[in-house]
Amino acid sequence: MGTCERIQDTAESLLKLDPDPIPRVRILADLLERSDTDRSLIEAKRDVLQSRWLQVLAEEQRKNGSWGRFHSADSSATYRIPTTEVAVDRIVRWGLPRGHTIVVRTVSYLVDLLSSPERWPDAREKNDRWDVGQELFVAATLAELEPGHQLLDAMCAKWARIAAVAFSSGRYDPDAECDAHRRLTGAMSMRGTYLVIRNRYALQLLSCREGLLNDEIERALLGWLWTHPEGVGYLTVPVSRSFSQLRGTNGQRWLDSHRLLSRFESWSKRAAHLAEEVWALSDSYGFWDFGSQFDCIKLSENHRKPIHRTIDHTIYMLLLIDRLCSFSRLRRSGLPDLDDDCTVSASTLD
Repeated sequence: MGTCERIQDTAESLLKLDPDPIPRVRILADLLERSDTDRSLIEAKRDVLQSRWLQVLAEEQRKNGSWGRFHSADSSATYRIPTTEVAVDRIVRWGLPRGHTIVVRTVSYLVDLLSSPERWPDAREKNDRWDVGQELFVAATLAELEPGHQLLDAMCAKWARIAAVAFSSGRYDPDAECDAHRRLTGAMSMRGTYLVIRNRYALQLLSCREGLLNDEIERALLGWLWTHPEGVGYLTVPVSRSFSQLRGTNGQRWLDSHRLLSRFESWSKRAAHLAEEVWALSDSYGFWDFGSQFDCIKLSENHRKPIHRTIDHTIYMLLLIDRLCSFSRLRRSGLPDLDDDCTVSASTLD
């Protein structure tokens, strides 16, 4: 049985376990690729609208479309959704449709905040790079919901230019990146901070549209991230490490790192070995259950019953393998293999 057939077979087996609405939609829409007119998918999407997780999102969304704080949680608050960033992450994971009221209000808020940065709800840092970071946080979050929004045009172009300068030699050059920021953002103190180009927000922005980076720059960026001891900034897990070596929140961060990097075409070649490694961790039924210590974002209503935990863990693993399978299909359709040459010519910066 081929990889793609094995994914479908396992996904069909998951449906027989009577999953909750959100995991059912992920199985039907993302793994089995049922059409929007499929009755079972229509019913699952309808049930999602009544799910516990959607009720939490709706109850805690403020009138302005936010969830209070944007980037840094208020430690004294007791909200289940601590920031707008977290809310958008849940919207994406839970597959909330773009036309839903929650999503429409969220996009409106993000657009307003990007246009009027003085309305930023969190405390500001007192350094010359804070305005750059604040703008990036909002733009990258908007890109998760509306990647084609015109307000992102200039931001995408600016960060693509920074990436091109930082990797103009074929390798990451911190001096070149700092120089790019001095010229393009006005920030003078970027070196070694959370805003260097490997941070998750810059990567979200750079991967939200096709063609922002040319092939050489992208391969150089992915090569650097693959060998970096902390991987993607803010997630801080080595992406080249085997999943079996990870515990606790590191497992979710590893998956999130690869979910993000898989938006770049050159990821598939570097990650090709992951499919077999991940399959090897499944049980005799073709499912995965890493126990309660694997702190993943829940898709099912709760994990008190181990079967729901198994469903969620299996979906996360199948989604990763399915992404690799998608790239494999593209290659068989004529997409050329990527080589390891990351040399960038000066003409790419013009």
